[in-house]
Amino acid sequence: MLVRVVGLVAVLCLLLALLARATAPHERGAERSLGKPLPAAALPAVRDGRLLAPQVLAAEAGHPRLLLFTYSLCAHCPPVVRTVQRLAGEPGASQPHALYVDSPAEGPAIAQAYAQRLSLDAPLYLDAHGALAARLGIAAYPALVLLDERSVVRGVWIGETSEAALRAALGALEGRGARRGPCEAISL
Repeated sequence: MLVRVVGLVAVLCLLLALLARATAPHERGAERSLGKPLPAAALPAVRDGRLLAPQVLAAEAGHPRLLLFTYSLCAHCPPVVRTVQRLAGEPGASQPHALYVDSPAEGPAIAQAYAQRLSLDAPLYLDAHGALAARLGIAAYPALVLLDERSVVRGVWIGETSEAALRAALGALEGRGARRGPCEAISL
């Protein structure tokens, strides 16, 4: 009887370990991109009802940036978009430049409607097949990537992210407060 109980406990522990490993693949993938440059990617964008020619995101270096990956039909994405819009819209030399990337499986028209619904005043880049997100190890939305002035990935957040956490990461990146260096890949 004791052998059966021990065997059952061992099987349950194994199942729990497998379940824990299977529930966080997006975090492990995102951790691999920390400290590495943003992969060069030419993505088309929508803005003001128009489809724009592809632009290389990695070429827009020079200051810290927040790269926000969303999905047009995601219920958790709009609050994060609004948080990033607030941070990017604040006056001051330390404001981050925000880039918005959507993965619209339904096409550019859905992405354009999404951008209008959120009152985005910036282009919404289209990562239609999730290629850039996959190269960064992102497998869930919303996802925020913090880039330094050289387009090196310094932080990745999967899921809804607090404004306080983003402010702290930006402060650390700019040398105010915590040490300058890679942030953790976290899921909130």
